[in-house]
Amino acid sequence: MSNLSSRAKEIRQVIYSYIENRLNTKIEKLQLDDPKYQVEQDKHIPSVWLESAVERSSQIQVVTHPLKATYPHAHIKKTTSLYCRPKDLPQHDWVATQTLGENFTDDVTGNAAALDIYGLLQLQVENKTLLELCLSEDEDIPEEIIEDLCKHNYQQEVKMYVLSNANSVNGASCLLYENVIRNFAEKIKSDLIIIPSSIHEVILLPFYKDMKEEELNDMVKDVNASQVPIDEILSEHIYYYFREVMV
Repeated sequence: MSNLSSRAKEIRQVIYSYIENRLNTKIEKLQLDDPKYQVEQDKHIPSVWLESAVERSSQIQVVTHPLKATYPHAHIKKTTSLYCRPKDLPQHDWVATQTLGENFTDDVTGNAAALDIYGLLQLQVENKTLLELCLSEDEDIPEEIIEDLCKHNYQQEVKMYVLSNANSVNGASCLLYENVIRNFAEKIKSDLIIIPSSIHEVILLPFYKDMKEEELNDMVKDVNASQVPIDEILSEHIYYYFREVMV
């Protein structure tokens, strides 16, 4: 640690202090001769705790649009929530999510026992969260956190894009505009998953290898059944666009 910059040492101290506070919470009511006392001490050695965090990180998902908010009966392990920051949504004068701009906080779903990982990555150094520093591959962040924890968990989040027209009325027809999908796919350098939200808009997701088609189709059907007027339903299943064949 002697070769680290003062800023890198500060970041590590923030991480170690968080783990120490977690430990103190666990042992505050335990006697020194209680076997659980030493077990917790061992579990909260920073290297041990971080290794455990990596193993548990896949049990949570950071989201901006949790499915349970609109479909309370959704099974958390069988559904996919979406991540799309307000600034990335279509900008218009109506009061909607896009009006939040940067003034919002990510949500998180999954196993409550793993939420301490999210708590760690929301700690701030120089007005930036550890998560933001991780994803920007800040040189002062411990390498094991960037490679094993942040990327393992947070790069699983899929950025969502909404395709519609300026009025957000019958905007799904934009799919038929010449080269719109082709140009967008080329711009983000990815094949696409197309989710038919309604006749007014479609949701575009970069294609990812771990995508579970059945889960996404179930999500479309569930949202159609509970949120979309029957005369505004566009489809009951997802579509794909592949750049190589342009279909």
